[in-house]
Amino acid sequence: MHSLRHTNITMQIAAGVPPVTVAGRAGHARTSTTTDIYSHFLKNSDKTAAKMPENIFEQSEETKGDL
Repeated sequence: MHSLRHTNITMQIAAGVPPVTVAGRAGHARTSTTTDIYSHFLKNSDKTAAKMPENIFEQSEETKGDL
């Protein structure tokens, strides 16, 4: 059951649910509890977010001729 809880919280973070909401749904009194426990996953999400502008610009360049 505990593993399902971790899976659920991780999936919520992966889906982009704000940490405040995830913390509330998990029953954590503080968002920092959630971010501390799941910081490894949040770091991976941060790396993905950092690459988003690059991906957007690449797509923009590829479709530039379509306009």
